Amino acid sequence: MEHLSQDAVRSFFTLRLVQLDYFEPADFTESHLPDCAAWLEDLEMKALYAWIEKGEEKSLVFSAISRTSASEGRVEDRLPAPIRTGAVKEFSYFFKREREGVSPQITQANLNEQVLFGCSKGALLDSLLSQMNNIYVPVALADHGWPDNVRKEFTSQVQKFMLTVTEMVYQGKGNTVLYIPQDNFANLEAASKDKDVVQRLKVALIHWTRQIKEVTTQQDSANEGEHNGPLDEIEFWNARDANLSRLHDQLQSAKLQEILTVLEYAKSGWLKKFRALEEDIKNGSIEAKENLRFLSFLKEPCEKLVAATPPEIPAILPELLNYVRMIWAISTHYQKEDRISGLLRKMSNEIIKRCQATIELSDIFAGKVEKSMVQLQQCIDCGREWKRAYQKTVRLIAKNTDRPWTFPEGSIFLQIDAFVQRCCDLLEVCEGQQQFACRFRGQSMPAFGGTKAAEISKSLYEIEENFLRQLQRLRDVDYDILDVRAPKWPDHFGSFKNQVRDLEVMYMNVINSAFEGVGTVQSACQVLDSFYQLAKRERVKAFVEKKGETLYNIFYQELNHNIKREFDQFRKIPQLPIIQGYPHFAGTALSVKGLMLRIQNQMAELDSICYLEPCREQDTTREVYNTLHGNMEAFVLTTFQDWVQELKGMDDQNLAKRLQVGLLFRPEEATRTKGGLLESNFDKELIKMFQEVYYWEKIQGSGIVVPYAAHELAGQRDKLRVLREHVLRVVRDYNQIMTALAAEERRLFNHHMSTLNRKINPGLTKYNWTSDGIKEFFVRDSCKECAKVYDWVKQFKKNNAEIVQVCKKVSEMHLIKIEKKTVHRDDEFRDVQERRREEVKVEFKKALDKITDLMLASYTFFESHPPEI
Repeated sequence: MEHLSQDAVRSFFTLRLVQLDYFEPADFTESHLPDCAAWLEDLEMKALYAWIEKGEEKSLVFSAISRTSASEGRVEDRLPAPIRTGAVKEFSYFFKREREGVSPQITQANLNEQVLFGCSKGALLDSLLSQMNNIYVPVALADHGWPDNVRKEFTSQVQKFMLTVTEMVYQGKGNTVLYIPQDNFANLEAASKDKDVVQRLKVALIHWTRQIKEVTTQQDSANEGEHNGPLDEIEFWNARDANLSRLHDQLQSAKLQEILTVLEYAKSGWLKKFRALEEDIKNGSIEAKENLRFLSFLKEPCEKLVAATPPEIPAILPELLNYVRMIWAISTHYQKEDRISGLLRKMSNEIIKRCQATIELSDIFAGKVEKSMVQLQQCIDCGREWKRAYQKTVRLIAKNTDRPWTFPEGSIFLQIDAFVQRCCDLLEVCEGQQQFACRFRGQSMPAFGGTKAAEISKSLYEIEENFLRQLQRLRDVDYDILDVRAPKWPDHFGSFKNQVRDLEVMYMNVINSAFEGVGTVQSACQVLDSFYQLAKRERVKAFVEKKGETLYNIFYQELNHNIKREFDQFRKIPQLPIIQGYPHFAGTALSVKGLMLRIQNQMAELDSICYLEPCREQDTTREVYNTLHGNMEAFVLTTFQDWVQELKGMDDQNLAKRLQVGLLFRPEEATRTKGGLLESNFDKELIKMFQEVYYWEKIQGSGIVVPYAAHELAGQRDKLRVLREHVLRVVRDYNQIMTALAAEERRLFNHHMSTLNRKINPGLTKYNWTSDGIKEFFVRDSCKECAKVYDWVKQFKKNNAEIVQVCKKVSEMHLIKIEKKTVHRDDEFRDVQERRREEVKVEFKKALDKITDLMLASYTFFESHPPEI
């Protein structure tokens, strides 16, 4: 067997594959050679197809069909799947010739004769029709010397085939084209007497009649697609006008008129029916042109509608409805109710499509609900605005014309109403995520306080998990949720809605549980605020707002059982001291002011919650608050007036005179019992007054104004306080000396004390609290003298203490020495005792010397004093 050379195979295929667009000789690679050579040499192979695949890299693909699969398999399997399904639009084909069912062996010499090839571009039927019209039909009509019966049968079958293929090709494009047989009649009368010719033309006429009837009967049904919009309606009438015009031109063509003349000579019964259809085509063409002329006014606003977003659509609707009203009023053929209502229904379809284009279901189920809720609400408003605009137009037409619009709204707005409800359902899904799926959406949970915080958070997380399971079931439905014709949605959403209602009940139980552990208004407000931030669904929000009654009840209990009881206690039996260091009157007022501030803060907390609805508890609590607050304010004012009266008793106009007294004084009782201790002579009533003024000035207002004299004197409070502290230094130093000395010792230090008293006496007699130079001339010298005297007193006390210690030691010494468990002879005993007496004498001598030294040291303090000392 002769094998084909690789060069011959390569040359054969590359020269023929150049008809493919984008093919280059380099695309036929060495890897293709073995397969192509095997196909040529294998007698079992029948057909070979080749095409270019465009992916990341361009490649040439071959697909071979064997003789067995072509004869025994399905008809559709005779083409490769990519070509059969339309994925490949352009391909080359190669077929082996057969003689008596057998393909001869292909050699290099007969290669070009034994292999047929061609190239198909575009739709297969278009290619087939083109080849039939330009190649096979002319060949079929040529005279091949065939027997008459064979020629007539073949010609008849070719014509039937061409009638069908022509109709299929143009029908797929939405056109109607009549196939006109290509016979050449030299004599029409003679042709009318040929029964075979007449029969063949009659078949064509019957086929044409059926085609034209289909066109004329589809004028109001073919344009009623479920998703068609107004532009589709305009396109339909545009296509219909072109289709009918084309048919009219074909009917008026000379070739078709020749065929009709032949059939007229032959007195065909179908001719009369066909002539009637010619008139229908003419009238239909006139109607289509007029309808297209009127509908063309809608094209521009409809194009705006197609490009508009839901918020922009309502502004376009009045213009659209005005054009529809114009068509209804003056058009001849399109003013039928079913056509106008159908046009309005298509507008509803277009609005639905515009709205559907803006809704992202993936965002809704992914938790990105804020933007989705805005889009859904815009779609709802758009749908409702469309219905309102239509109803307004209906009212205007009924008012101004005698031909009102009586179209059933259900047929026009059935789909738009269903879509609006679908958007409302999805809006409820979004609200459910806002309410129950905080963590899923990445939103932080409010921080709950109290002992139940962990329990509350756990309960909310459990509710979220339950909700997400229901949401996942709704997401996993096997249909488009936005398709209003989906019949399963009401059941699925109804189940979801019932589960959400149960979750709402659980959520409200959690809210009740959170309020059970609340004891103060502030904590109750925090809990309420936290849940109000989380409340998104109307039912939960209303329940949270209803909890405002609980807040007012807590505040009411606080006012009646705590604040009022404490205030009554203050009024009846004031607890003194009110606060350590606070004066009597101002301290009491400050305590009551503290209660007032306490309830004011709580009321401010309640007033800051602006979303609370008015209720009976609010009115009752506010009334109790106002009464109690007024009573407290009156009590504070009364306390202030009592203090003012006491101040007047101090001669409030001459308060400064109370400073014109000595700095020091000796109380008579202290002189008798303690030997003349000193005390500060600052008026204690003034100290009390300073305290009262200091605190009254903090709360003055609302009738509380400190008297001017007291205020002016209190302005020197800090200066006088410093002065009192300096004077008290002198008092402390002097009294320290007096308390350190016993009565007998005071006589010993009489001269020192006389000297000290001379330094102190100016504070008793000369200086008062308004004098100048008290610190420089009195306090400093007095403290210096006190320090000197106190040093002597301390040294004297120290010497006395040491003398006492020495005397105590001497008193404890023994003059004899007795040793336990030791027996002495008389002379030994005398020696021991003698030695003991010598030791004692030495100790006595040391003690005497020390006492003498200490006495002499103490004597130096008094040696220069008068003899009586």
